[in-house]
Amino acid sequence: MLNKIKYSFFKSRLKKPIYLIFFVTSKCNSLCKHCFFSKELNNNFEKDLSLEEIDKFSKELGKLVWLSFSGGEPFLREDLFEVYRVFVENNKVENVAIPTNGTLPEKTYSQVLKMLEYGKVKSLTINISMEGPRAIHNEIRGINCYDKAIETYNRLAELKERFPKLSIMVSTVITNKNYRILEEFNDEIRRIMPKIDFHNLEIMRGNPKDKSYNAPNTKELRDIMPIIFKIWKQYDYYKSRLQAKIADNTKKILYDKYIDIMETKKQPWRCYAGLVHAVVDYKGDVFFCEMLPKIGNLREKTFSEIWNSNEAKKMRESIKNRECSCTHSCFQITNLIFNQFYWPKLISS
Repeated sequence: MLNKIKYSFFKSRLKKPIYLIFFVTSKCNSLCKHCFFSKELNNNFEKDLSLEEIDKFSKELGKLVWLSFSGGEPFLREDLFEVYRVFVENNKVENVAIPTNGTLPEKTYSQVLKMLEYGKVKSLTINISMEGPRAIHNEIRGINCYDKAIETYNRLAELKERFPKLSIMVSTVITNKNYRILEEFNDEIRRIMPKIDFHNLEIMRGNPKDKSYNAPNTKELRDIMPIIFKIWKQYDYYKSRLQAKIADNTKKILYDKYIDIMETKKQPWRCYAGLVHAVVDYKGDVFFCEMLPKIGNLREKTFSEIWNSNEAKKMRESIKNRECSCTHSCFQITNLIFNQFYWPKLISS
């Protein structure tokens, strides 16, 4: 959090993004019913950007403070460590986050071990997706993968003993199918995954594969607010009291804003997509946010040409005019932390 505050002072001078979300592959071995990206999965994996193409565009980016791999399932990419190394060397990445469905415990362990032994980053975070107790998790994920996710956690927990920069988190997408069981599920997670650093709870967004899935309505989200705050309070992830206070206030402010966004369909503040953030998908399409139309493709133009194109300028103007809104936490955390008006609220008791 304090790192984001530091970089917020430079936001008006940024020429390139410092936060990249990169969809490293379209391959996925899950059939998640709440997935907003399902139409892209497994149809075009032969089109995944090659290591050479990734190296080429990463050299245009400059310094990256935050890098998040996405997919598909990132650990299905055989050269994931090499992709990681490209960004570490070319962009001096400080913080890397990788989500996983947890179905590949040995491959995940070996790749993460390579990354940790390679070093050169401040933090490496692995987010294991868990949607509820065994039956609910397997139903939502479309495959029997609950036990594999626990096995993946156990393998990564071994690495935490040796590498302090490794963080293990559980990520749960809140839908109409699991919001009622969050408290009991958290108790289960605390019991079977005692060394996780945090439990992310993200409201479902986008167009799901199964149309019976949706985000809880705003009344339901208000009803479960005390439970969610209670869950978050259990994790002492931050090193200082100030960091913990800022993190706690950030989560509370954002949760209120998410409900406001769902009710008003309006963006409550300046969004820094297209300035701080960029998204690149597996086939080289470039976005300011994956919820918005693409602004170009890396196999047709360079990143710099795309980032400074007329399409990009029009999209930035649209974002500035608040013509879109979403509850994408990666973006909204930045929008809050980079908004100096809210700083007194972030440090208040």
